[in-house]
Amino acid sequence: MRMLITGGTGFVGTNCVDFMLRKYKDLTITVVDNGDASTNRHNKDYLLATYPDRCIVYHVDVRDRQALEEVFRDQKRFDTVIHLAAVGSNWHALDNPKFAFETNIQGTINVFDLAQQYGVDKFCNNSTTETYGPRHPSSTFFTEESPLQPRTPYNISKAEADKYILEHMNDTMRTFITRSSNIYGERQHPHAVIASMIRSCLLGKPIKITGDGNQSREFTHVMDVCSAFDTILHKGQPGIYNIGSGENVSINRLAEIIQGHFDREEDLRIYGNQRPYDDRQYGLNHTKLGGLGWKPTVELEGGLRRTVEWYKSIRGELDFEIIESSFGEVQQRVLMKQNLFNTDSVHPSLSRA
Repeated sequence: MRMLITGGTGFVGTNCVDFMLRKYKDLTITVVDNGDASTNRHNKDYLLATYPDRCIVYHVDVRDRQALEEVFRDQKRFDTVIHLAAVGSNWHALDNPKFAFETNIQGTINVFDLAQQYGVDKFCNNSTTETYGPRHPSSTFFTEESPLQPRTPYNISKAEADKYILEHMNDTMRTFITRSSNIYGERQHPHAVIASMIRSCLLGKPIKITGDGNQSREFTHVMDVCSAFDTILHKGQPGIYNIGSGENVSINRLAEIIQGHFDREEDLRIYGNQRPYDDRQYGLNHTKLGGLGWKPTVELEGGLRRTVEWYKSIRGELDFEIIESSFGEVQQRVLMKQNLFNTDSVHPSLSRA
């Protein structure tokens, strides 16, 4: 079996490669990744050292259709494509919307069209819960039929990519769209909320929280997400599948749990301006996926413990001070532009999707 994973040296990508190669001994995986982040370079080294004969890594940006097509030509044929390459951060997408749209929309179109052109059997595009927009506390959890109400460059771009795929699906290539809740776990880039809290604790600094910290999120461990991909590809019917854990937690409670894994004499939290479009709550109904026999196996507190231990183990391999400084600059630029955003707006082309 032959599989292509785009974004395969990123957080979810590396874990997905690891999961699939451990489970399927006759599988080889080709990875496409632009390798921009320092964590991606660390992950690439890990994959090539662990699977020297079963994993190939191409330094290719999915926006570059010509270079991407050369990968399809070189490798002859893939049975399955899992598309994970994306600008996956609201902060980075708000800072550079053009790059987010080029990567998340045009990049997805490139991968999807080439997969159809080169006879791929199965295609899975990983999207996000945020395409549904904010969930009111009194409303039901989002199902796969819920209308899309994206509001940020990140989730607008992901929703538009989903629309393109749904409009161009055919019977030849079995196509799936997964919409995941917030994913966390080992190898996550240190700017994500859980990883950033761990990074602050490792550096002995206060945890920075935007807004009041009472906004809640549904967190799913990356290994559960990888097993969901596997279940959907082998048992699912073409279409959309939500992936979630059912565990919602406030950002304040998250900070308390993470600080509990460090020798801190006091609660060190500082609060700053709320990010534009920082929705108060998300929540996914994953009954459809559960019908295939899938269920999450990593509960939040145990998953957080594993994630903290992993970051402690690689502390000497990544320069967290540089990462913090770089991401702080991104946040500052976004907050300086905050008055440009209308936080009540919904992307008009998707409000009735």
